[in-house]
Amino acid sequence: MKTVAAATLVATLAFAGAAGAESLSVGPNVRVSADNAMRLHHEITMAASPVDAGKLLACSMIFDAKDASRHVVAYSSFDGGKTWVAALEVKRTTFVGDPTCAYDADGAAYLSALALHYESAAEHEMLVYRSADGGRAWSEPTVLPFIDRQWLTFDRTSGPRKGLLYLHGNAVRDQTVDGDERIVFTLFRSKDGGKTFSAPKKLFSDGDHMPFGTGTGAVLSDGTFLASFYEWNDRKNLREKDFEKASGSIKVSRSEDGGDTFAKAAVVSEWHGCEGWTPGLPVIAADASDGPFRDRLYLVWPDRRSGRCEILVSHSSDKGLSWSAPIVVNDDQSPADRARSRHHMLPAVAVSPAGVVGVSWYDRREATEESRQWAARFAFSLDGGETFSANTRVSDPASLVRPGEYLPIMAYSTGGGQVRPRARGGNIQMEIGPQWIDYLCAADTAGMAAGADGVFHTLWVDHRTGIPQLWTAAVRVDGKAAVNGSPELAALSDLTQSIAVQFSNTDYDPKERTVSLDVALMNTSQKTIVAPLKLRVLSLRSSSAVPEILAADNGLSGAGAVWDFTPQLLDGRLAPGQFSHARRVRFRLKELTATFPLDVRGGLGNLISVETKVLGKEEKP
Repeated sequence: MKTVAAATLVATLAFAGAAGAESLSVGPNVRVSADNAMRLHHEITMAASPVDAGKLLACSMIFDAKDASRHVVAYSSFDGGKTWVAALEVKRTTFVGDPTCAYDADGAAYLSALALHYESAAEHEMLVYRSADGGRAWSEPTVLPFIDRQWLTFDRTSGPRKGLLYLHGNAVRDQTVDGDERIVFTLFRSKDGGKTFSAPKKLFSDGDHMPFGTGTGAVLSDGTFLASFYEWNDRKNLREKDFEKASGSIKVSRSEDGGDTFAKAAVVSEWHGCEGWTPGLPVIAADASDGPFRDRLYLVWPDRRSGRCEILVSHSSDKGLSWSAPIVVNDDQSPADRARSRHHMLPAVAVSPAGVVGVSWYDRREATEESRQWAARFAFSLDGGETFSANTRVSDPASLVRPGEYLPIMAYSTGGGQVRPRARGGNIQMEIGPQWIDYLCAADTAGMAAGADGVFHTLWVDHRTGIPQLWTAAVRVDGKAAVNGSPELAALSDLTQSIAVQFSNTDYDPKERTVSLDVALMNTSQKTIVAPLKLRVLSLRSSSAVPEILAADNGLSGAGAVWDFTPQLLDGRLAPGQFSHARRVRFRLKELTATFPLDVRGGLGNLISVETKVLGKEEKP
């Protein structure tokens, strides 16, 4: 049998499951929008009360064919998502959109929406509603100047700015920069529960950079406020289809003084825009638990750098100043999956009171080429975002839009004596057709929240009734966050920078499609390392197969798997410059394609890529 060097330890983006399915349970799908069963829903958000696990809000845009209008509706639940009632519908104009909902620290509920006045864009409004009882009765709105795709964020800490309400979004066609129309990040603040707001605070981008899509905000335990957004590299040359080139950056604005001043926005990652109008906006969440990752930030977004739109996540442990390399959460990484190029979209992220990170998104791996089809999926992390579980589908059927089903019709006109200045003049042109793009793609935002009891509540739109409706499911994750994913490993130090890896006796068995090799660890530091000593897998990837680890010491076959090198140490110690004894490491290659990559010597090339970290202890002086 020919022996080849078939494995390398390198950093990758793709992740396999880090926890078994037994760690997660999904409740029944519950129809949120039954009170409006014959009306189309799209562009959704969700919130959970921090003090009452029974109280939830689901907010959505809703289409009414009677007058071809779009409004915003808020649904409330007071029993943890088992039942829902339509509690508020905003009908201020014929176009009300961009819903966002939130709870303050005491459990009062809030909803914000945009009301567009087609007679005059100068009269567009931003509305803020409050419900003191958590979602039953609602106040008259506070009216603010218009900004686009706004988000509500509360300071729910016990610090001096407790209760401060941030409302941020984008001012469009803003001429405050050199008199040139552009998009400008804009922030409003309220200290009295949304009754009054301060004058807007505007942040200007450098040069020809320009914000594009506003993401959500978060507040850390010391009151630091952060807001996420996309930023185009060149506002005069917007690229959406050339995924091989970065469209711009994912950035986070940061203020430590309640929004009075902001530090220079930090770059999270390059951003490769997904093709289409509604792949999703960046979503940020902070760990407010008392666990090991308190104040860690998590940011998710859809990205097309791989050639298809995938769900990426990055985390920050220093208040948003620097960010980890992004990893891919969706686990459909087999050669067949990648070849089908199904685009995923609309991610959301939340952190439970136990520090568990949950990510949900609209997943299209089951879609046929000619269909608009998706299913809601969920993954979680117990180790601060280093690894994620196997993906679990939470929606019963995969939503499928079929030609000839319910088709909402919109109509508008331009020309003639229209009152809108930009639409006036010339012949009258009538446009009649399907209700924009929302009917097919669910539009811009998705919803998920973590309740006070640690239950994740996913929210999505699907077409199982023939009409786009809101559905939710409760997802329970058994476990709590721990450094390195378990209490046993949490007691160990990260010794990765003190260890080098050496390979020998590499082998490939074409009949079993297994790769085997001996691995030894060398101490390259000046300190003696003592038992235990373990190698933990962070990611596992192959471009030509679905790889799995065989006989890991903790039984896992992908990310999270552990190889224990303690038995390979001499007298339980590894002195400076010393090698451990080697241990055999084995991989199986499932779904191996007929044309795997060859290197220049005719070998198998980098058939497997593994990212690991070394965990152990250093001898005390």
